[in-house]
Amino acid sequence: MAQQTRFRAGSASGVIALAALVVLILPRSVQRSATYAEPVLVGIAGLAGLAVLIVVDIALNKIAKLTPDTASHTIASRYVAPAAGVVVAAVKFIAYVLLIVLAGGTLALVVNAVTPLEFDGRIIIIPVTIILAVPVMLRWRINWRFTIGATALALTVLTALLVTALIQEATGSISLSTLVTNRVERGGEVSVRHPVLQTFVVMCCPAALMWLCAERVTPGARNKRVPSSFLRATFAIATIYIVLTFYVAAQFGIATWPVGMPTLVMAAAVWGPVGQAIAAGAFALLAVACALAVYDRLPRLLRSLAIDGMLARSLASTEAVIPRRVVVAVAAVLAAFLGNFLTTTYAGVAAFVFVSFIGFGLTALGIFVRGRRVLQESERKDERRAGYESVWTFALLSLATVALLVMIMILQPVWTGLSLVALLVPTALILLTRRRRGKMSARLAPQDLSEGRALPVRIHAVVVVSTLDLPALRAVTYARGLRAASLTAITVDFDPAATERLRKDWQEADLPVSLTVLGRPAGPTRKPLTEYVREILRRHDRDVVMVILPRVVLQNAWQRNFQGRTTPRIFSDLAGEARVMFVQVPYLLEDGGE
Repeated sequence: MAQQTRFRAGSASGVIALAALVVLILPRSVQRSATYAEPVLVGIAGLAGLAVLIVVDIALNKIAKLTPDTASHTIASRYVAPAAGVVVAAVKFIAYVLLIVLAGGTLALVVNAVTPLEFDGRIIIIPVTIILAVPVMLRWRINWRFTIGATALALTVLTALLVTALIQEATGSISLSTLVTNRVERGGEVSVRHPVLQTFVVMCCPAALMWLCAERVTPGARNKRVPSSFLRATFAIATIYIVLTFYVAAQFGIATWPVGMPTLVMAAAVWGPVGQAIAAGAFALLAVACALAVYDRLPRLLRSLAIDGMLARSLASTEAVIPRRVVVAVAAVLAAFLGNFLTTTYAGVAAFVFVSFIGFGLTALGIFVRGRRVLQESERKDERRAGYESVWTFALLSLATVALLVMIMILQPVWTGLSLVALLVPTALILLTRRRRGKMSARLAPQDLSEGRALPVRIHAVVVVSTLDLPALRAVTYARGLRAASLTAITVDFDPAATERLRKDWQEADLPVSLTVLGRPAGPTRKPLTEYVREILRRHDRDVVMVILPRVVLQNAWQRNFQGRTTPRIFSDLAGEARVMFVQVPYLLEDGGE
């Protein structure tokens, strides 16, 4: 129970931290999406974005009631098409990668704000996205207390900043002459085309994040949904912070004026350089915490997708640590790649909104198809009423999502194209892997159940030894217990002195197993061993050869660094032989056995 409580706290801290990150980056994104536009237009777009957030919240609540134990990728796979489920799974992966890019971009903005010189943000984004993946690669679990502490610090600083600014605004002590700005960005007085639509896309970011965070990433969890009350409270508070930040920015006259990160500009105006540095430190810590939280969620997301059948079943195993690390490394490289092109927060936010609403649209389409099936198959009045309601509701949502995606593609074709390319990579890999697994399963399926059941005539056991130590004795004893038709211990004469010592030890041990010494090869090679086994196969065309090797199992991690025993390559050399079996006999070396 305590472990589940810690995990729930960890999940909640990650969602809260990401919502706080959105609070920081949205005002900056609006500066880029509605540069030099009237603040009233920003207000209109903000209201439209709030409406989208409310609609997504209602839709997620309905989905949770209809399918509480089914993830969105499973809904799309079951009711739309298997490929649709793969796309939704890839959407989740890419959306998390884009959140890492946004966290790195926020850190770049903070560093750029407190330094006297202007530099390209990619200098920060690319290395940060790689470096912050290292803790997860080393299997360091990110403590949720660090995440919630960094979030609390950032929100405390932001709250104090907004309260101070509102008090000064109420007392009339705000003076634009005291406004300390970072620097006006290059671009002159050129305004952005379609500022209302561009800003509306930015304002859909909280709704996109709500959809992504609405599902648990706990592997094997029965209830896939995050409590709606928690999501509503989190995003309601985030909305309040966003509204207050825009209001104060409008009072300073920087809501649509590209002067840098608005919260840091306001901190410089209200508190001076020292206060700005403190705020920058708090916001930078939040960005780092968000990136670490996302990286920490990725392995659990992979396990969850594997359990649901979207990825290879091998990734669902708790022992599949290295494959999941490889995927996390791929995510870090992909984040660095995207960060090289999505050089502004607006670009990252637009890409995140576009990708996330692809997943939301496919999920809504899946619920729509589910409702149609209910109307076709069910005769119960209550089920048909719910099916009729879901059909109309999610049909409209699907159409609205398509309209939003088309609008984003028209407004920002380059960034959406880059997002589609990034989404295509994991989608194609998953589909190709699933197709290959399907072909392999079809080839392995027995056409005749009587095939492959002929018993071998005899089993010949071959024990490979190099020295007569305790692991070798254990392997020989195990081989004797098999009662094989023939049993032979073999070694290759790599070193005449070592071979002679092995002969003497073998005679002194008086083992009832013959020792065969193969001729000394011209240098270290496994060829004599493989030729010996293949000669047995040629002489006995219906028999099976069992190759047995000792294997040392170490308990002490320090000892593993100095242990030279690994899986012998003879296994791979003989892997193509259909009548060869491989056995490794374990010998446990305890800590006190040094």
